[in-house]
Amino acid sequence: MRTVPTKMELFQQGYNCCQIIAVYLADACGFDASEIKDSLDIMCDTCGGTCSTLRGGAYCLRMYGKSKGWEREQSNVLVDKLFDAFREKHGGILCKEIAQNDMMVCAGFVDTVVELVKTIIAEDQK
Repeated sequence: MRTVPTKMELFQQGYNCCQIIAVYLADACGFDASEIKDSLDIMCDTCGGTCSTLRGGAYCLRMYGKSKGWEREQSNVLVDKLFDAFREKHGGILCKEIAQNDMMVCAGFVDTVVELVKTIIAEDQK
Protein backbone atom coordinates (compact mmCIF):
# COMPACT_ATOMS: atom_id res chain seq x y z
CA MET A 1 0.00 0.00 0.00
CA ARG A 2 1.35 3.40 -0.91
CA THR A 3 2.03 6.13 1.64
CA VAL A 4 -0.23 9.14 1.19
CA PRO A 5 0.95 12.57 2.36
CA THR A 6 -1.26 14.48 4.79
CA LYS A 7 -3.76 17.05 3.53
CA MET A 8 -1.56 19.87 4.83
CA GLU A 9 1.51 18.46 3.06
CA LEU A 10 -0.48 18.28 -0.18
CA PHE A 11 -1.84 21.83 0.29
CA GLN A 12 1.75 23.02 0.87
CA GLN A 13 2.82 21.28 -2.35
CA GLY A 14 0.21 23.30 -4.24
CA TYR A 15 -2.57 20.71 -4.48
CA ASN A 16 -6.13 22.03 -4.43
CA CYS A 17 -9.07 20.33 -2.69
CA CYS A 18 -10.14 18.43 -5.79
CA GLN A 19 -6.63 17.11 -6.44
CA ILE A 20 -6.29 16.01 -2.80
CA ILE A 21 -9.52 14.04 -3.10
CA ALA A 22 -8.06 12.25 -6.14
CA VAL A 23 -4.85 11.41 -4.25
CA TYR A 24 -6.81 9.92 -1.35
CA LEU A 25 -9.30 7.98 -3.50
CA ALA A 26 -7.20 6.86 -6.48
CA ASP A 27 -6.58 3.35 -5.18
CA ALA A 28 -10.20 2.78 -4.12
CA CYS A 29 -11.52 4.06 -7.46
CA GLY A 30 -9.02 2.35 -9.76
CA PHE A 31 -6.88 5.13 -11.25
CA ASP A 32 -3.46 6.74 -10.88
CA ALA A 33 -3.83 10.19 -9.27
CA SER A 34 -0.60 11.47 -10.81
CA GLU A 35 -2.06 10.99 -14.29
CA ILE A 36 -5.01 13.31 -13.64
CA LYS A 37 -3.52 16.00 -11.37
CA ASP A 38 -3.23 18.54 -14.18
CA SER A 39 -6.78 17.84 -15.34
CA LEU A 40 -8.09 18.81 -11.89
CA ASP A 41 -5.91 21.92 -11.61
CA ILE A 42 -8.68 24.39 -12.43
CA MET A 43 -11.33 22.97 -10.11
CA CYS A 44 -10.68 25.40 -7.24
CA ASP A 45 -10.54 28.38 -9.57
CA THR A 46 -14.32 28.31 -9.54
CA CYS A 47 -14.82 28.74 -5.79
CA GLY A 48 -18.35 29.86 -5.09
CA GLY A 49 -19.89 27.10 -7.16
CA THR A 50 -20.23 23.46 -6.19
CA CYS A 51 -17.65 22.55 -3.55
CA SER A 52 -14.49 21.33 -5.27
CA THR A 53 -14.22 18.40 -2.89
CA LEU A 54 -17.57 17.20 -4.24
CA ARG A 55 -16.43 17.67 -7.82
CA GLY A 56 -13.33 15.62 -7.00
CA GLY A 57 -15.45 12.94 -5.35
CA ALA A 58 -17.78 12.85 -8.35
CA TYR A 59 -14.79 12.45 -10.68
CA CYS A 60 -13.47 9.58 -8.56
CA LEU A 61 -16.84 7.82 -8.52
CA ARG A 62 -17.06 8.15 -12.29
CA MET A 63 -13.57 6.66 -12.60
CA TYR A 64 -14.70 3.84 -10.31
CA GLY A 65 -17.69 3.25 -12.59
CA LYS A 66 -15.47 3.35 -15.65
CA SER A 67 -13.21 0.69 -14.09
CA LYS A 68 -16.33 -1.49 -13.76
CA GLY A 69 -17.40 -0.87 -17.37
CA TRP A 70 -20.42 1.22 -16.40
CA GLU A 71 -22.15 3.84 -18.49
CA ARG A 72 -22.07 7.38 -17.06
CA GLU A 73 -25.70 7.13 -15.90
CA GLN A 74 -24.82 4.20 -13.62
CA SER A 75 -22.00 6.19 -12.03
CA ASN A 76 -24.30 9.18 -11.63
CA VAL A 77 -26.44 7.17 -9.20
CA LEU A 78 -23.41 6.99 -6.89
CA VAL A 79 -22.60 10.66 -7.48
CA ASP A 80 -26.15 11.58 -6.46
CA LYS A 81 -25.70 9.57 -3.24
CA LEU A 82 -22.50 11.48 -2.52
CA PHE A 83 -24.11 14.90 -3.10
CA ASP A 84 -27.17 14.00 -1.00
CA ALA A 85 -25.09 12.70 1.93
CA PHE A 86 -22.78 15.74 1.81
CA ARG A 87 -25.74 18.13 1.67
CA GLU A 88 -27.31 16.38 4.65
CA LYS A 89 -24.10 16.62 6.67
CA HIS A 90 -23.07 20.18 5.76
CA GLY A 91 -26.35 21.89 4.85
CA GLY A 92 -25.48 22.58 1.22
CA ILE A 93 -23.09 21.93 -1.64
CA LEU A 94 -22.14 25.44 -2.77
CA CYS A 95 -18.73 26.60 -1.64
CA LYS A 96 -19.83 30.19 -1.02
CA GLU A 97 -22.59 28.97 1.31
CA ILE A 98 -20.72 26.35 3.31
CA ALA A 99 -17.05 27.46 3.39
CA GLN A 100 -16.87 31.15 2.54
CA ASN A 101 -13.40 30.49 1.05
CA ASP A 102 -11.94 29.31 4.38
CA MET A 103 -9.28 26.71 3.51
CA MET A 104 -9.44 25.17 6.99
CA VAL A 105 -13.13 24.46 6.48
CA CYS A 106 -12.33 23.01 3.06
CA ALA A 107 -9.83 20.62 4.67
CA GLY A 108 -12.69 19.16 6.71
CA PHE A 109 -14.74 18.71 3.56
CA VAL A 110 -11.90 16.60 2.13
CA ASP A 111 -12.36 14.19 5.04
CA THR A 112 -16.13 14.10 4.55
CA VAL A 113 -15.90 13.34 0.82
CA VAL A 114 -13.20 10.68 1.20
CA GLU A 115 -15.26 8.95 3.90
CA LEU A 116 -18.49 9.17 1.91
CA VAL A 117 -16.96 7.91 -1.34
CA LYS A 118 -15.33 4.95 0.41
CA THR A 119 -18.66 4.12 2.07
CA ILE A 120 -20.54 4.37 -1.23
CA ILE A 121 -18.01 2.09 -2.95
CA ALA A 122 -18.13 -0.42 -0.09
CA GLU A 123 -21.93 -0.51 -0.29
CA ASP A 124 -21.76 -0.99 -4.06
CA GLN A 125 -19.39 -3.92 -3.68
CA LYS A 126 -21.74 -5.83 -1.37
